Amino acid sequence: MNEASLWESLGQVSASETGQVFRDFLRGHVREMICEVIATR
Repeated sequence: MNEASLWESLGQVSASETGQVFRDFLRGHVREMICEVIATR
């Protein structure tokens, strides 16, 4: 999920689901970052 799709997703969910969508977004980016760090070692 990129930033544009994050905003699109947030616009489609209820206020109670916003936190979950944002956490999923952050989790995905953290995973990508960890994979990049491991790959450069």
